[in-house]
Amino acid sequence: MRDDGPESLVDAPDSKPVGPLRAWVRRWLPALIISVMLIVLAVLVLWPKIVSTIRAGEEGVLWRRFGGGVVVDTIYLEGTHFIFPWDTMTLYDVRVQRRDVTASVLSADGLVIKADVSIRFRPAAKTVPQLHQNVGPDYVDRVLIPEVLSAVRQVMGQYKPEELYSLRTDDMQREIVARSVVQVRDRYVVVDDVLIQAIRLPEAIEQAIQGKLVKEQQALEYQYKLEIEEQEAQRKRIEAQGIYDFQRTVNSSITAPLLRLKGIEATLELAKSPNAKIVVIGGGNDGLPLILNMPGLSDALTAPGPSPANSAPPAPPGRATGAGPAGRATGAGPAGGRGR
Repeated sequence: MRDDGPESLVDAPDSKPVGPLRAWVRRWLPALIISVMLIVLAVLVLWPKIVSTIRAGEEGVLWRRFGGGVVVDTIYLEGTHFIFPWDTMTLYDVRVQRRDVTASVLSADGLVIKADVSIRFRPAAKTVPQLHQNVGPDYVDRVLIPEVLSAVRQVMGQYKPEELYSLRTDDMQREIVARSVVQVRDRYVVVDDVLIQAIRLPEAIEQAIQGKLVKEQQALEYQYKLEIEEQEAQRKRIEAQGIYDFQRTVNSSITAPLLRLKGIEATLELAKSPNAKIVVIGGGNDGLPLILNMPGLSDALTAPGPSPANSAPPAPPGRATGAGPAGRATGAGPAGGRGR
């Protein structure tokens, strides 16, 4: 009889055999986990290159590394687009844009002038692939600004500083825009407008121009004053002529019967007046009354004179030395003789 013992228990086979699928999973599970992790990591790393988002007001141009370069027959519009990670999507802003620059200009007499210029522009419609292929994303600094500054120098260089100081900029801006449009027409860029914000002259020139303008305004002010004085003199001449004509007409219409009537009316009015007055009738049959109403004159003329009892008539000049009856009374008379 054979004794199996403990060894027979260890070497005994499993009750259920392992299937082929479970055996394959057990064999390749670590590799599967590593592969999935690598795929997820690759997607996370390459996501910005795979997914391209085009925002509002933008258009995209695709460059294919293995497909012929720039795709010129397709414009990618707003939205989300999936591309291969080895390709490149370039975005362009197709809205109206603005760029401010400063231009140094030589005037007609060789003076350096600074001009602040504002440019409004945009890429030409449906030409973004051609713009990207022929010029590039830096078309503003490469094409637009140099061409506009060239046009600004050509136009402003025709004028002198004093002309630029007082010139209307509208005409100059239109000419600059016309030249700029012609120069960038074949560069797939549209120039909407060129605005001259400021023109800066050298300080000495600017002060001289301002002084000249002040003198011109003073001269215009003096001329205006002279015109006003001339008009006032003309007004006075017309007024004097009118007065002269009036007096001549009145003088020709004054007659003796009219004067007599006016004198009668004045006399009647004086008779009705309660005020104290002196009426002096002029000489002749038709003399007009004159009214004298001076302060104190009426009282002096109407005051009562001295009474005869209180005043004696003055003695004749010959008797003032005592050669009259009174003189005899005070001279050598009987009383006088008796006194001696």
